[in-house]
Amino acid sequence: MENVTAVHNRLPQPRRIAEQRWPADTPPLVSVLCCTFNQQEYLRDCFRGILMQETTFPVEVVVHDDASTDATRTVIEEYAARWPGLFVTVLQDENQYSLGRSRLAIAFRKAGGALIATCDGDDYWTNPGKLERQVRVLTEHDDCLLCGGRAFIIREPSASPYNIVPSVPPERLAGMGPWEILRGEWWLNACTRVTRRQLWVDYLDVIGNDEATCDYIFMLYCVSRSGMHPSCFHCLDEVVAVYREHPGGIFTRKSKEERLRADLRILRVALNRFDFPAGRDLLENNVVAICNELGLTRIGDAYVDALLTNARARQRYRWLRSAAKAVRELYWKASRRLSR
Repeated sequence: MENVTAVHNRLPQPRRIAEQRWPADTPPLVSVLCCTFNQQEYLRDCFRGILMQETTFPVEVVVHDDASTDATRTVIEEYAARWPGLFVTVLQDENQYSLGRSRLAIAFRKAGGALIATCDGDDYWTNPGKLERQVRVLTEHDDCLLCGGRAFIIREPSASPYNIVPSVPPERLAGMGPWEILRGEWWLNACTRVTRRQLWVDYLDVIGNDEATCDYIFMLYCVSRSGMHPSCFHCLDEVVAVYREHPGGIFTRKSKEERLRADLRILRVALNRFDFPAGRDLLENNVVAICNELGLTRIGDAYVDALLTNARARQRYRWLRSAAKAVRELYWKASRRLSR
């Protein structure tokens, strides 16, 4: 992995990024990607959480607005005017999501940092030491691909958290990694993560602007790159952010069937394009389970249709073996009774 500190000056003590002053040609160590759409009521919380970060290194905030129809753009322009050296804006006149384009990919191409943090406009950071601690982890551990933290989950209209993710105890958290991610037992929310720039470069080379590009498939790509080593993932044992579930969210407003079909599309892409050193069978089982729940026998993709056929054949084989074993046991029990 690249040395993330080789060309970056540091302050002697952490200082709020809103108060830092760097020469005009100073490259950021961390680029924060913030994608937003019609989030005027949330965006100030997001920006405040970023601006309160206390770091010893320069940061930039790349804000992508996807042609909002409310006052979101006004809020962005207000902050960009107040901190012109800190904010980089990408203001769309046409909605890119509706065109099947990845907003994060667009924002990333404007970013100059060696490390990439993410926080959508309806989420926000709560811990001023978040970035500093995560950069320390990535600096000290060359094999670490991704560093996240715990997040409060808030389901509006309630203002109180109803869950913490990850919610496991510290002793278990320290040993979790790619296997738990594949089994859906552990997750690092996007609003908590910092990753290396090269990982994003490689990811976008593989996935491009595919409509499947999202949080789930990015995590699967990280798993495929990890060699299944737990040390490639690190989670701070503290709450660093708030993730909002609200009616206007892209994921929240989808029906259950839409979510299942989106997951199926993601799994098709991941199984076709990513090289998993292990754990592939877990994803294949997920494909079969989703297709069963949707009542699908074929989906028109030769690779996945073959996968379904083979997986269901294996299921039938296992069922026949267990049935044959049960029949043999009944036979021997009956034989013993008759011989008495």
